[in-house]
Amino acid sequence: MNYPHLHLIINHVPILGSVFALLLVLWGMSRGSREVRRLALWVALIAGLSVYPAYFTGEEAHEQVEEFPGFDHDSTEEHEEAAELALVVLLVTAGAAAVTLFLGRGGRDEPGWARGVVLLGLMASTATVARAAWVGGEIRHEEIRGPLTSPPTPPAGANASTTREHKDSD
Repeated sequence: MNYPHLHLIINHVPILGSVFALLLVLWGMSRGSREVRRLALWVALIAGLSVYPAYFTGEEAHEQVEEFPGFDHDSTEEHEEAAELALVVLLVTAGAAAVTLFLGRGGRDEPGWARGVVLLGLMASTATVARAAWVGGEIRHEEIRGPLTSPPTPPAGANASTTREHKDSD
């Protein structure tokens, strides 16, 4: 296993966690269930915090494969930009979930405005991680073999003629 492989495994946690938390919040709000709402807030917090390891492993994966023949700099850059936005949105949503959990401690109901902020955050989180996943899926992943700390070997049959030129925006 290497960083590209680890990234492909870990990145599912914030994606699925955001979707699951959003569904739980909606269910908890529609049923008026404090327990389901609090579970949803914990899932939102965990999903939000899990975005950092997904982002970090993506950065490391990029470093390990950027010199491969056939590496698509444009697709990877688009994925990285989408992931940066998802990172920010999920961390803000995790913060809102933590504040809402704090305000609802001791058996008190969470304020409606705080639940609304978390709901909006989860909608934005789900959208941004879905976009990051979508554009990330455009990147091929033949490089997921090998040890974690060693850069993977280029895929067999890859040649430099398939490499798209990297466009610097400087």
